[in-house]
Amino acid sequence: MREQLLSVQRQTGITPKDLEVPDCPQSMVSILNIFYELSSTRQSGMSLNPIAWGDIMAYCSLTDTRLEKWEIDTIRALDRIFLEVFAPKDSE
Repeated sequence: MREQLLSVQRQTGITPKDLEVPDCPQSMVSILNIFYELSSTRQSGMSLNPIAWGDIMAYCSLTDTRLEKWEIDTIRALDRIFLEVFAPKDSE
């Protein structure tokens, strides 16, 4: 769907309403960047695996970063959404 909307945008120069998204709040940029870094190193086998607690701990140790509980909770929530979106869909 997104590719079709991007194609329409390229052909017409008009951004379809479904492509218009609000800007990311500045307060979320650092958490999103951490999520992207962790996500890019996630393990996968037959399917994508969630970001492991050990991976979060290793990230914090290696980058000398102290995450608050709410930040970890937010990263884990983003990961659940990511896995839900990218999980293979069962054929009905």
